Amino acid sequence: MPVTFAEPLGLFALLGVPAVILIHLLRQHPPQALATTLFLLQAVAPEDMRGRRVEWPRRSLLLLLQLLVVLALAWVLAQPRWAQGARRLPVVVVVDESASMSAFQEAAQAELTALLESLAQGVTLDVTLLSSHPSREALGRGEGPRAAAGISAARPDLGAHDAGPALEVARQRAGQDGVVVYLTDHPDPRPGALVLSVGRPTENVGFTGLAFEGEGWAATLQNHGAQDALRRWRLEAGGAQIDAGEVKVAPGEVRVLRGAFPPGAERARLVLDADAFTLDDTLDMVRPRPKTLRVAVSRDAAGLSWLTRLLARAPHVVVVGEGEAADLMVDAGKDGVGAEALGQPWLRFALDPRLEARQPAVGVTVEQDALTEDLPWSGLVFRRPPRLEKLPPGARTLVWKGDVPLVVAGPGQDLLVRIDPRGSNAARSVAVLLMLVRYLDQVRARVPREEAYNAELREPLTVAAVEGAGDVEVRGEGGVARYSQDRLQLLAAPARPGAFEVWQGEARLMVGAARFADVREAALVGAGPARPAPQVVAAVREVGQADDPLRGAWMLAALGLMLGTFWLSRGEA
Repeated sequence: MPVTFAEPLGLFALLGVPAVILIHLLRQHPPQALATTLFLLQAVAPEDMRGRRVEWPRRSLLLLLQLLVVLALAWVLAQPRWAQGARRLPVVVVVDESASMSAFQEAAQAELTALLESLAQGVTLDVTLLSSHPSREALGRGEGPRAAAGISAARPDLGAHDAGPALEVARQRAGQDGVVVYLTDHPDPRPGALVLSVGRPTENVGFTGLAFEGEGWAATLQNHGAQDALRRWRLEAGGAQIDAGEVKVAPGEVRVLRGAFPPGAERARLVLDADAFTLDDTLDMVRPRPKTLRVAVSRDAAGLSWLTRLLARAPHVVVVGEGEAADLMVDAGKDGVGAEALGQPWLRFALDPRLEARQPAVGVTVEQDALTEDLPWSGLVFRRPPRLEKLPPGARTLVWKGDVPLVVAGPGQDLLVRIDPRGSNAARSVAVLLMLVRYLDQVRARVPREEAYNAELREPLTVAAVEGAGDVEVRGEGGVARYSQDRLQLLAAPARPGAFEVWQGEARLMVGAARFADVREAALVGAGPARPAPQVVAAVREVGQADDPLRGAWMLAALGLMLGTFWLSRGEA
């Protein structure tokens, strides 16, 4: 039956064995001589001037008892524990997959192996590796300390997140007698888990943001460390490298680097000298190319001068003639959402022929919708339009006045505005103007046209996928992510920095570049080591083990042996 020791330091008492033997080796034995009278002993017992000599101990019951006393005391002090048969210990390791852990991947495997080796004394470990994000699949399973190699499957690219749900799942898997280990890089006490932190304070300088100024770009660079840093950086584009020199950044300082795309280049990459945290050492970018929205304005709507000025100033909107190909038709005149407008983008302003007979009104009811929410509708003054007899199937009223619809969203991308600009302050209403700008952005986002976009890692993306044309793929440097038509709301930029493209079948919908921008994960000066205390590890190992049933007998035996040695030593004296 396997045995372990709760207090292995007690085995140091075995050092008493060589000490007792050494004492007996150096012990002097007086010579024996026969004499007829006592006064003759002075002649046969001269002083020995050579000092103590090493003599092999004679057979002695006292020596044997003293050795038994030392052995008994060492056994009692080490507190042996007996395993109840062949014991298997479930160990569930939750691996922190936040981006900061990427700087300590090698240390993480070595530290985890050492901890599992300390837990494996006298037991067989059943190890399960889980991600700190419960939506991700398990990293692997294994037996014994070798299972620590499974953390190579970890993807430390997440932002700051709560590992609590994953730890709760781990506790359920481990069971009552199992062990939960939280592997991270920042000391973070967690109830019911052994926290193993493998981080250390680390200096880091990296890119944090990107903006465009006309034909040029501006990239922000931040020192997340506690010391001054000097970094060399360069621009890579079109197969060429441009060494831009060095930049000195003080602790916490943010510097702005500026430049322009080389002629003819649509992509570029900024590169810093590499450090321990590599995710923010590069910044990929593409020349921005937003989609444009082609808007045709009818003759009636062209008479609304404020509307034509709004369209002319709206970003990425191109006004075309009424007969030209357009993505959106703007009309004015007829009230209601007619059948001719269904299934195509159509913005219509209803002009009331009996406007002068209508009563002025204020105050509206606004439904929860992306077009109308958080807008100041209280300042709108208008003449109440007539009731709308019937709405087509799928139409939704966004703004009401009593039971009269004022703004109606059609079943497609249609929008009916029943606030006559001639009898209202709609042309000066912030709510109406912002609602129209939002509507233009919504329609533009659904136009199936390629665009170039710069995104942060995992930033949600919006593309105009054609229904029934197949899955949408995001092709990045780390692989391909595929989204079915019913999962397009989850479409996002890649999790690793670099260039990417979005495709649907043979149609390319987007070219882009993903960059790291999480300053919380880039700050590594707060990282630090933390290991479970040895007594905690020992207590974990003792679960499922029994105390030595003869502990009391061993203590009594040690006491009896000590009394026996005391009695024999008096006799020999």
